Amino acid sequence: MLEKKHETLDDIIQETGLKYEKIAERMGITVNWLWRLRKEPKKMDAVDMEKLADALGVGVNRVFEAIKNFES
Repeated sequence: MLEKKHETLDDIIQETGLKYEKIAERMGITVNWLWRLRKEPKKMDAVDMEKLADALGVGVNRVFEAIKNFES
């Protein structure tokens, strides 16, 4: 049986076609901080999740699920 692949933040970001600079600008953070959140998404709080979801134009639940299933 095939294991179901969990969607990652990078999957969502890539799907939107947005550049990291634009996402960071929409979130009101630096590109460096966005990079850190991508590498360690479990450090993201609810406010950051909501800002990221808004910046990407996706539901916050989708972002939450990607973070919840993150494996480092």
